[in-house]
Amino acid sequence: MLLAAGVLGAAPEQLHEATRALDDLQYQVALDKLPAEDTIKQWDRVELTSWFYTRALALLGLKREAEAGQTFRRLFSFAPEWVLPEQYGPRVRTFVSAARAAAVRAGTVSLRFEGGLVRATRDAPGFSRQLELSWREPDGAVQRVALPFAESQPAPWPRDKRVEVWGRVLGLQGSTLYEWGSEPAPLRIEPLQVMTVEVKSTAPSPLLGTLGAVGLAAGAAGLLALGLGTGFAVASQDAQRALAGASRDSAGRITSLTQREAFALDARVSGDAGVATALFVSAGVLAAAGAGLVLFERLRLTPAAGGAVLTVPLDASFAFAGVSP
Repeated sequence: MLLAAGVLGAAPEQLHEATRALDDLQYQVALDKLPAEDTIKQWDRVELTSWFYTRALALLGLKREAEAGQTFRRLFSFAPEWVLPEQYGPRVRTFVSAARAAAVRAGTVSLRFEGGLVRATRDAPGFSRQLELSWREPDGAVQRVALPFAESQPAPWPRDKRVEVWGRVLGLQGSTLYEWGSEPAPLRIEPLQVMTVEVKSTAPSPLLGTLGAVGLAAGAAGLLALGLGTGFAVASQDAQRALAGASRDSAGRITSLTQREAFALDARVSGDAGVATALFVSAGVLAAAGAGLVLFERLRLTPAAGGAVLTVPLDASFAFAGVSP
């Protein structure tokens, strides 16, 4: 079984010998050949992955399943994408899948860029120690900085330029746990679009124009309609109470009012209620139209890079703003 394919570059010779022993199913020899964990220093990600899966598979071959499971979980905490070679059977695959699921649930290391911040998540075993971030500026100059491992911190590269970015999460004495892009294949970060709307606090509010005046008139008419609607609603309720309080005989006929008076009250109940409803609807329409006309008159569209700035100043120091692409 050729488990060490692509791994034998600059890895320590002991690691090469251990992976070859694992290929030959010499599990104890593989464990004996592996360098001790405290000697791992500044290994690349491939070497580190090889060390963990060689140890885990050797332990599993020796039936030391508890130790193998723990080693697999540590491997998947920083390399969840590692795939078991096809030569292994269902029992090993089930064991490895369970270890992968446990590691993913516990948390795996990650590194990403969001909204001007560098965000990172720590692996469950706590291998993560440091961030190494690099970027290439538009003039071709490459910058590199080492940062402490933190869940969120400002990005070190310029935010007003288009830059190419890559980085690593370091642990185990400077060894690479996770790679975020690379110098040959960097991530491209576009400049942040910054929009500012300045409204002078000393400037008086502009006077209303024709549309604004019409809007205010519509709002006033809406208030008037609301008041009239309230009056008709009260009149309808009074007529309803008068009908409800009238004396009736055993057959339910009204005796304290004439037939004409009863019919008049009933007509008032339905008629005044209908007029009140119509006035309430009109008040809502007039108020909405009035507010819309006032805001529309104040709308301003100013050309800007990549689009236009849309503002609706409400007074001398406040404005709604948006961007139109």
